[in-house]
Amino acid sequence: MKYLNIQTVGRSSVLACLLALHVPFVGAMEVLKQQPKGAIIFTVNVKSSAAQAPVSAHFDAAMLKSLPQTSFVTKTPWYKDSIKLTGPLVKDVLDVLKVKGEKITAVALNDYKVTIPLADAIKYGAIFALARDGKELSIRDKGPVWIIYPFDSYPELNNITYYSRAIWQLSSITVE
Repeated sequence: MKYLNIQTVGRSSVLACLLALHVPFVGAMEVLKQQPKGAIIFTVNVKSSAAQAPVSAHFDAAMLKSLPQTSFVTKTPWYKDSIKLTGPLVKDVLDVLKVKGEKITAVALNDYKVTIPLADAIKYGAIFALARDGKELSIRDKGPVWIIYPFDSYPELNNITYYSRAIWQLSSITVE
């Protein structure tokens, strides 16, 4: 549980939501003490009917990089050649947080918003890409975080529905 920092309006709301999310109580107190050491680049919000306010987990780049990394090579509509993308699986980030849900609403730095069925992101191995061809993603290059699918591995992903879910310059997701 060293990967996240949870903040909300009141401790009672945090504890109620953590219990609803099945996060062990002992781990919850540890989580509340953690702080990202670098700039926060990504936030996971969790909506729960058990809490008054949403619970948020904030990640800096080092925290996301400390999770297991997945890489794949794929063609995309945005680059001429195939590219290698690396980052944690969407599933792994949510597993660390012990979060389950039906969908995620992803929001980019420019306020572009898309809803992604969580089952699809997990089934097809979508990642929170942090690097392209071994180089950290910058804001100018779709970073610092980009939800991306391995399009070449699943021909059914090569359509506008999945391309629109490949949201770059990702700032947050809300799990519902």
